[in-house]
Formats: sequence, structure tokens, C-alpha cells
Amino acid sequence: MADPFEHRARQLIDAMKLLEDDLSSYASAVALLAVHSAIAWNDAVQIRLTGKRAKYRDHRQSANHTRRICGSHGIDVNGINHFEALLRSKNAVAYDESLILEPAADKARTHALRFETWALRILGGQ
Repeated sequence: MADPFEHRARQLIDAMKLLEDDLSSYASAVALLAVHSAIAWNDAVQIRLTGKRAKYRDHRQSANHTRRICGSHGIDVNGINHFEALLRSKNAVAYDESLILEPAADKARTHALRFETWALRILGGQ
């Protein structure tokens, strides 16, 4: 079975995909699921490449850690840009009082799907 973070990432991204057909009704949920799926994908990549995940309080530090790990393994790091874009929206999506509108949710969804594609290449497409 996949590691727990890969399993969690798959569940979160699948839930996001279930809601994306009614993005106007579920924009906040889609955006939040996008962010959290990417965090879990990042953890799964770290586990695959190092046997453990970094436990930074700031997920941006974890993204930097993944960038360094991938660089040392000769892995293209461009996919991490999608993770970093999601992290930049994390506070607005998770904690701000403003509504998440459809364009922001769609942007988060797109970044999450692209990050998932990148992560799955590292994880062996499982």
C-alpha cells in the first residue's frame, strides 16, 4: 500500500475532483482541498526520495527542502512552482474571512492537478 501521505493526497485530490463540476457552489472547498492535497503530495515525494518527510512548521520551507532533494537526485524541480503557488494562497484559502471566488478556486485546482502530475512522475505513477 502507498505511504499514508500519498494515500491522503489521493483522497484529497479525488474529493477536489468530485466538487470541481460545481465550482461556483464549492469554490472554497475546492481551493482548500487543492492546497492540502499538494501538502500531502509534497510529503509523499519527500518520503519516496529520502525515507522521511521534513516537519517544518512553514510549508514554504518544506517546498524549499523538496527543491533541494530533487535537485540532488537530478529531478526536474519545475513542478514545485505549482506547490509554491498554492502555498502563497494557503492563508487566504484557509483562514481569511473573504469568500473564495470561482476564478481563485479554478487557479488552485489547476496548480494542484499540475503538482499531482509532477509528484506522480516521481512516485512512479502509482
